[in-house]
Formats: sequence, C-alpha cells, structure tokens
Amino acid sequence: MNRIDPTDVVAFAHDSATLRDDASAQVDAAAKWLRRHPGHRIVLEGHTDTAGLNVYNEDLATRRMEAVRERLIGRGIAANSIVLISSGERVAIDPENPNDRRVVMFATRELPQQIIAQQLEHRDVIVATWTDRNSLMQLQPGRPPIARTAVSRR
Repeated sequence: MNRIDPTDVVAFAHDSATLRDDASAQVDAAAKWLRRHPGHRIVLEGHTDTAGLNVYNEDLATRRMEAVRERLIGRGIAANSIVLISSGERVAIDPENPNDRRVVMFATRELPQQIIAQQLEHRDVIVATWTDRNSLMQLQPGRPPIARTAVSRR
C-alpha cells in the first residue's frame, strides 16, 4: 500500500481515549490536508500497550480510533473517507512503551476493500470498520462483513 501524507502518529495517555491538545492539532492538520486532497482516504490504525486484559485493550484501541474519527468528521471529512483498522495490543512493541498508545494515521487513494485486504494480509487485525452506502460496516478476520449502523451522509 502506498502511504501518502499526512502520515502521523497520534499519541494517547495510558488508559485513555481522550485526544490531548497536541493530538487534536495533529488531527486538525490531517483534516486540512484531506480537504485539499479530496481523492484520498485516511486510514486510522488503533493500538494499545499490553497492560491490562486483551478484550479491554481491543475496546480501548477502538475508542481511540473513534475519537480521531469523530474529530475528523467534525472538521468536515466525510465518514466514507475514513477506514479504521484495530490491532489492539497485537502489534505492541513493549508493555511499558508509551509509543504503543497510539492511532497511526495515513492517507491513501485505495478503496476501503483494498485497504482492508492488504491490512489483513500483512497485519494482525482484530476488526476493520468503514462506511459504505450510509452504513457503518465491520469486518473481523474469518467472518463476512456486517452492517452495524446507519450513519449520516456527511
């Protein structure tokens, strides 16, 4: 997959899905870039450290991505331009490494299905989420995609 700017790492505090001021500025800069490059999508990869229970970390990674997603949408980015890929703690560097508490953002011209297929092939993915025809879709490895909820046309 050809990653295109903005490529950035949004850091989070331990056990938190709240965007810090510096993280909000990073997301705002990505939204500005995306508005100038409307043919691109942004991929958000959610990660956690290994402290705590695996199921909790999966949820925390999702909440972190959702915080970034909501900020992007609030800054005018269409929901169908955002793809979420959760890895939770599965690709953690070290239990105490704060760099594991992150959402990696990168832009691409790929379609959601291409992004997800490549991520499933090369990464340890828990769940992929994207918007298709006004429905929030989710895919877990080994299962067919399911529509979770209807979303606004933003």
